[in-house]
Amino acid sequence: MLAGLRDDAAGGGVLAGHVTPNRIKLGLSIYGSVSGDWLIAWMQFQAEIAAYGKSYRGMTLMKGSCYVHMNSNQLVAAALEDDTWDYFLHLQDDQIPPEGVLERVGGYTDPVVGAMTFGRVMEHQQAVPGRFDGFNFARLSDEDAERLMDQPGLHPIGATSLGCTAIRRDVLETWNPDLGPWFQVPTWDGRSWGEDVWFCYQAAQQGWPVYVDTALVSPHVGAWKSDGRTFRARLVHDRRLRELQANEPAEPRESVAVAR
Repeated sequence: MLAGLRDDAAGGGVLAGHVTPNRIKLGLSIYGSVSGDWLIAWMQFQAEIAAYGKSYRGMTLMKGSCYVHMNSNQLVAAALEDDTWDYFLHLQDDQIPPEGVLERVGGYTDPVVGAMTFGRVMEHQQAVPGRFDGFNFARLSDEDAERLMDQPGLHPIGATSLGCTAIRRDVLETWNPDLGPWFQVPTWDGRSWGEDVWFCYQAAQQGWPVYVDTALVSPHVGAWKSDGRTFRARLVHDRRLRELQANEPAEPRESVAVAR
């Protein structure tokens, strides 16, 4: 059995089995202008939605706030008015849903699982998920991200992006009300926390472990569209550049007469 997947999902093809997959509610946070790449991918995604069949439980959309965390809170509140779904798939308008994401989420059992994603700046395609050291959060190093990518599947993580993340219903329903809304952007000890880091940290504190699924890579769209392919290409380029620099002969230093 694959870690974090139901027995009927092991090996893929949950829709072909006799066990009904998880019922999924989509939540799309639209907080800016969408790119042509994203729009084309979203139109293609409609075919996957149709193929998922009766276990697809519709979509909530939210636009109108430039504050991402407010959009996310409104999405979840609206989704919870519908009691027919098992997983809430939180999507954002700068990330493209990976191919096969619905079928993959249909087999999840874990409380919070995010797709792998990378920074959308060509020169800084660092993995977005990361780990905590106390209150300190650091995104995965290139080496750590590459290691996880070489082992496709679910891996424990400190926090993951909310651009393509599946959240089990009970995580949202039983959220500690003393913490306030699910998604916040607080400042602790002089550090600003993103709504994704805050949510994942507080979910783990309440006993809900967080995972990144490296079998799913969600392309991140900006001035540059990053995905697993571009991330690995940058690693190859950087390593080759370091090799060339290491082998480059040192230029002779000119002696300079010093007046005395």
